Amino acid sequence: IQTLEKEIESLKAASSAKDEFIRLTSHELRTPLDAMRGNIYMVLEGETGTISKQTEEYLKDTLLGADRLIHIVSDTLDIARIKTGHMKFSLDTIDLTPLFKTFEKEYASFADRKQISLSFDMKQNLPAVYSDSVKVMQILTNLVGNAFKFTPAGGTIVIRAKAAEDTVAISVEDTGIGIASEDIPKLFKQFSEIDTSAANAPKGTGLGLFLSKQLAEKLG
Repeated sequence: IQTLEKEIESLKAASSAKDEFIRLTSHELRTPLDAMRGNIYMVLEGETGTISKQTEEYLKDTLLGADRLIHIVSDTLDIARIKTGHMKFSLDTIDLTPLFKTFEKEYASFADRKQISLSFDMKQNLPAVYSDSVKVMQILTNLVGNAFKFTPAGGTIVIRAKAAEDTVAISVEDTGIGIASEDIPKLFKQFSEIDTSAANAPKGTGLGLFLSKQLAEKLG
């Protein structure tokens, strides 16, 4: 029994060390990525002089890649924070209506560029909720980002919010490629991969939906 207990403690220590390594590594990656993104953005804004159209296109592609890396690193860092107990929550009574309006403004131009219709269906007089507004926005960003990723040009994304018992139910619906019934159990699992090759859609890391579920559960 003592030998088994020692092995369990050893495994726990190894798991903890792994999570801490991921947390520290992700943090160290985030700093240079932010600097890269900032410099690319300044060049695109013309702060270093005029650039050619071809250079502009190359830099825009690079910026998209940097944004994707930052998003992956941020998700990895947050997952490590949750696992190691370092995730902090700031709870308060929040009104979701202005929160959604802010989100709508932030994504309006992105939706236009993607040629996707983004709309909100919010019922009147939504009750206030006790939660973390930043984390709610993070969950929503992951869900809507997923919808954008798998919805082709000409499609639609609808975000709905309605009162449900003593809280508010939020849903994201899109006209994207959908998901096979056998792949549904893979959703919300870390590093899960779903075959989207038939629709020529990009592969995801599975981190965003996994993190969204973890945050939602922590927030109750």
